[in-house]
Amino acid sequence: MGLVALSCPPKGKDTTLAVEVDLSTPTPKDVSERRKALERFLRSYLPTAAKAHGCRS
Repeated sequence: MGLVALSCPPKGKDTTLAVEVDLSTPTPKDVSERRKALERFLRSYLPTAAKAHGCRS
């Protein structure tokens, strides 16, 4: 599971966008590689999710 949050000022002064990912697909057995893969996914997905929710930096 992964969780990332970012400030979303255009939606309101104290608004935060949180994205939680629960993996249901096969993942690397090596913990270090699994963390790297999840981080790569979240870094690629977060800008799209933020834009879809009206968060612009």
